[in-house]
Amino acid sequence: MRRIIFSDIDGTLLNERYELPCPPEELMRQLGETEVVFVSSRTAAEILYLQSRLNFAADFIAENGAMIATANKKLAAHFEVTTQTEIDEHRRYVIPLAAPASITLPQIKDLAAQHQADIEIFQEQSAAAVASQSGYSSDDAARALHRRYSVLLMTRPSARFYAALEAEGFTVAFGGKWTSIVKGSDKGRAVNIYLDARRDSGHEIFESIAIGNDANDAPMLEAAARKFIIRNPVSGYSKALEHIRNAERLTREGHHGWLDMLERLNARESLPFTLNT
Repeated sequence: MRRIIFSDIDGTLLNERYELPCPPEELMRQLGETEVVFVSSRTAAEILYLQSRLNFAADFIAENGAMIATANKKLAAHFEVTTQTEIDEHRRYVIPLAAPASITLPQIKDLAAQHQADIEIFQEQSAAAVASQSGYSSDDAARALHRRYSVLLMTRPSARFYAALEAEGFTVAFGGKWTSIVKGSDKGRAVNIYLDARRDSGHEIFESIAIGNDANDAPMLEAAARKFIIRNPVSGYSKALEHIRNAERLTREGHHGWLDMLERLNARESLPFTLNT
């Protein structure tokens, strides 16, 4: 049976300095025929750039489950999408799963005003400001600002404000440096929709695998048949993922856990380490 890995990026495949756990060619060699679908809060432009670093093209899920991007015409047709979108000199079929940020951003600002929440919106910053606060290069910061279906908060307001967002149908996901707000989807919903579309489009049966490190990865992990959890270098295993049943704790810290996962997958037998002990 073929495998498909749904992988978070920051803190999972990349460390805090945005480095891979090994040279790209070695990573691709170890993957063999295993497919990788990135599932990230990053934008489509950012993910396409990472794929170019790895020298491979694949489907991906961007903006915390808000959209699917594919070059597969048959898969796009399943969603009745027939026109490709240009993204940072690449062309992909884009399948929106959430309300556009042009609609949700004013709603979020209205709720913030009602609850006297002090919010700082990521996509309203300049590329220079994002670069100085994140450690991104200026080009990476520009790609990060190409956000179409989600809103990022650079501040963390009160729990009351987050509760108000959720009451209005927003998904609030904490992960990495910022808080992602999406209306209508999350990583798990996107993975399930993608898997159903692959099956309905006549693709062969494959084993679904997911790997992540933080709270916003929980829905993605729950959607996969086999689940791996990264041990964060400073904080260890995320307490927000303790409820994930039958998840395997990876031994190596941070992005090196990705190689740990590949070794387990490539071994004939692996001993599961579950979070539920």
